[in-house]
Parts: sequence; structure tokens; C-alpha cells
Amino acid sequence: DNVTIIPISETEYTLSSLNAAGMHSFQARAENVHGWGMWGPVVWLAADPAVPAPPPSIWVIPPLLMSSIQVEWEEPNFNGLPLSEYEVMSCISATSCSFSSTNANERSITLSMLLPNTSYSLAVRAKNDLGWGAWSDVQIAHTTMVPLAPSMPTLQSSSTSAVEVSWTPPSDGGLPISTFNAKLLTNPGSEVVASIDTLATSYTFGSLPPLKMFLVSVRAKNLNGWSAWSAGLSVSTLSGIPETPVATVLTTSTTSIELSWNVPASPGVPVSLYQIVLDGLSNFTTAETTYMLGDLLPGTKYSLAVRARNTNGWSFFSSPVTVGTLPTFPGSPMPFKSESTPGTTVVEWTIPRDNGAPISRYEIKVDDDTPLEVYENVFKKNTTNMHQFSVRAYNQLGWGAWSKPLWLASDPTLPDPPSAYTVIASETTMTSISFSWDVPNFNGLPLETYQFRWKESAGISYVGNVTLNSTELQYRIDTLAASTSYDVQGRSANSLGYSVWGPIATFQTTNLPDPPADLAVVGNSAFSVSLSWSPANGNGENIEEYQVQYSTAAAFANSVSFYAISGLSYTVSGLSPNS
Repeated sequence: DNVTIIPISETEYTLSSLNAAGMHSFQARAENVHGWGMWGPVVWLAADPAVPAPPPSIWVIPPLLMSSIQVEWEEPNFNGLPLSEYEVMSCISATSCSFSSTNANERSITLSMLLPNTSYSLAVRAKNDLGWGAWSDVQIAHTTMVPLAPSMPTLQSSSTSAVEVSWTPPSDGGLPISTFNAKLLTNPGSEVVASIDTLATSYTFGSLPPLKMFLVSVRAKNLNGWSAWSAGLSVSTLSGIPETPVATVLTTSTTSIELSWNVPASPGVPVSLYQIVLDGLSNFTTAETTYMLGDLLPGTKYSLAVRARNTNGWSFFSSPVTVGTLPTFPGSPMPFKSESTPGTTVVEWTIPRDNGAPISRYEIKVDDDTPLEVYENVFKKNTTNMHQFSVRAYNQLGWGAWSKPLWLASDPTLPDPPSAYTVIASETTMTSISFSWDVPNFNGLPLETYQFRWKESAGISYVGNVTLNSTELQYRIDTLAASTSYDVQGRSANSLGYSVWGPIATFQTTNLPDPPADLAVVGNSAFSVSLSWSPANGNGENIEEYQVQYSTAAAFANSVSFYAISGLSYTVSGLSPNS
């Protein structure tokens, strides 16, 4: 309002007649020959200055974090002197306060290193050259914290490949929860299988293996950070295996049992196979729901159980079914010589299986005489000659089969060698020969062993030998040459020693078939060729299969395909035109 010109020699000026209680603003500028310069900064002064007034208002700027608060305030009345600084007081009690200062040009400050989840009383005061003014009114602010840990998740559902869990949002710690993190861990092991962030309060973990244990934990996040993990929930995918079948017996005979069972429920995938266990040891498999177990012993109890399989694995075994085969005639005894003396032959025999009904007596037949009934498993005959003895047993179902005849004498000699060889064609191959023989004459003492030796028919020296138990009546020689003739000789032994070597038996190993003949093209198209051929020579064996190979090259080096064919013609399809 008023401008006063001051001589250049003066740098001080006194104004009078001012309102003593009022504040006034002052500016100064200088003049030279070119004119007046710019006005200087404004200075507020009073004739009678005082300490600054308290800031009329202060406020807290959101968000309030767990360790910091941002405070702003309104500029106070200077009271005649420029402000030099501000001081901010933060108290958690009357005796626990902290102070922070800022220069006069700043009217905000961020208070840091505060305690989380704590109420603070805030006030601000200003300072000029005369000292500190009064504190402003108190503003209350409360620091926040990370969310509390969620409670243990809850299992909503599970399948063979997934588990669904949900959880309840925890206390947010004063700031909104921005996300949840759910993790799936192996149990045991604690290896992370999956970890996801979501805004929802449920999640389905998928693509999991069946019948596996896992642990699920959840945590929450706000602007302050992550909460602690919740307690872990133990979950498991469903097994996916079939339910346990129920087995029943359909039929029984003296040597067989037919078992049946239901098709059990199988989650998501069909049952592909069943396994039947006999007495916990032998096992058999089938894709059907019935099975005939054969070659069983008559009059014998068996325990049977069955289980089902799908792509997820085997079910549990069914409850065992205990069933017996039907009883029948006794088995055949095995006679042998026992404690013979000159002039007396003592025949003893093993007690055979009773096949489900107790044995009550025996019959022994000497040569072709009328059988004699005995009630023990021993018989004596006064004789010095060789005789043939046969025995059979009786139970309530009737007489069993006669034993193999045993030749005995009171004055035994060495046995005869094996003879009457027979080739077992079904077990004779390119590298093996299988043969059997008849039991030779014992000559008064039971046989103990057999011994065989062999060589190539064109060779001189025997190249192999084997010793067998007397109960064995067939043998297979392996690692032989294909399409080769071999000579085999055998001898027998009893307690007196070995017999002479017996007659030579000649056997032949088999060979590969000849190639098919007369291969011919009998038709073609843009994409196929039809072929036929004549039957091949099997060299003593039946032809089981033919194969066709083809290639676009002259020689079958690369890109050769094979097809198993059982007939005498075939059409090769899927070919390239004009090739």
C-alpha cells in the first residue's frame, strides 16, 4: 500500500504509526541508472512479534501402514517473525513420546519405525526466532499390521485327481486383504506341488495322482505384506482303484473249482483284469468274471480270493472263500523192497493220498495171481525168484489205481538199462531234444538213478551227460546245433551199482523253414499291391506265420516294414502312387 524511497547510503528503515497488533508484509527493490529492479521476497513482520500460533489443523494421510504414518498440517500464524522449523510429536503414552522435525517450507512428514497395531497421539508446533509456539490439537492415528493367519482350510471335495479346499478370511490387520496364497505340499515330504494366488476363498488343485496324501496351507496379504501360514490341512485324492469284488463258488469236482465274482464299481475307468489267488500263493489272471481252477488235489480244502484292476491299480482282495474239491478213490501207492533176506522178499509201499476219504485196506497182486487184501503197507513172500508186485488202496469211494509194477527178488542183481525211447515232438526245437523212456527191469532192487550221455551222430566222443532221479522218465537236452542228428545212450542204477550202457537212440533237432516260393503280384492299384505265394517247406515243423517286407529301394536296407500274415496272400496298402 505504501512505497517509500530510501537513499542509497541507507540499508535500514523505520516505519511508524503501524497497528501494533497487526502483521505487515514488506518487500524491497533497488534502482540504478537503468531503472528499478525486481521486488525481493515478501517478509511478514509485526511491530510487536510473538512465537508462532499452533497449526490450526493436522491430518493423517491414508493408508496407515504397520510401521509408518504420513502427517500433514495447515500453516499457522507467524506472529511477526518468519518460521524456522516445525516439530511433530508422536506418543503412545504420556511417558513414551518421539519427536521429529522438518524445515519451515515443509508441512508434511512420514513418521517411520513405528510399532504395528498401535494408537499414536500426534501434534505439531512451529518455531521462529522467538521460540516454539504452542502444540496443535491432538490427532489420533492407529498403525495397521499384516493380516492374521487364516484358520486351517476345510476340505470341500476330492476325486481321484483333484481336491477342493476353502477357507475363512482372517482379520485384515486394518487394511483390506488384496490376495490369498494357497499352496499344496507333499505329505510327508513338504515339497511344494502347487502354489496359487487368488482373490477367492476356495480353490481346486487338479491334475493330481490318485491315492496320494497332501498338505494344504493358506496365507493372506494386505499392503503391509503376507500373514503367517495357516495350519496345514491333510487331504488325499481318492484311490481310483475298483471296489473289492465278492467271490462265490459255482461248481466243484474232484480236481477243479469254478469261481465267480461280480463286476465291482470302478471310478471313472473300467476294470481291465482280475487276479485269483489260491491259498495265498498261486495266482491266475483273467478278463472274465469266472475262472476254472484245475489240476487240484481231490478231497482238499482250498482258500480262494479275487481282486480287480483298472488303470489306477489293484483293488483289495475279496474275503477268502474256503471250498473243498470232491473226494475220490485213493491215489496209487509206490512199492519198494525193504529188508529182504535170502529166500524172502519183503515189499513195502508208500501210503498214497486218501483223496478226501480215509484208506481202510490195500490189495497186492503178485504177478498175475489173485490179489490179496492186507491192512498194512507191507507184504512178505517166501521165494527166491523174480516176481512182479502191484499195489492199490481202498477208501469208502472204492479202489484206487494199481501202482506201477515193481520187479523184486530175494537175490537181486544190477538193473537193466533204459530202453523204448520216445521223442517228445512238442518240446523238440532247433536247439533242444526232449525224450522219454520206459522203466527198465529193476532186477530185485529199487532203481535209484538214471544216467544219459549224448554226442552228434557223426562224432566220436560224447559231449554231454546228466544224472537223474529214478522218478524222472523224461529229459530235455538244450544248447544243441540246429538240424543235427544226435545219439543218446542211458543206463540205470540201484544200490548194487550201474547197469551197462543201453542201446543208442538217435534224435534230430529241427530247422528253420525254407523261404516261400512263387512270390507273385496278383493285383495293384494307385495305393496298394496284392501278393500271393506257395506254401514254404517247414522242415519237419508246421508253418506258423509268414512275413512280407517292402521298400522303395532296390535292397531292403532302410524303411522296411514287416507284417505277420497267416495265409498265402496279402495286400500291402497305404503305398505312394507310381512308386
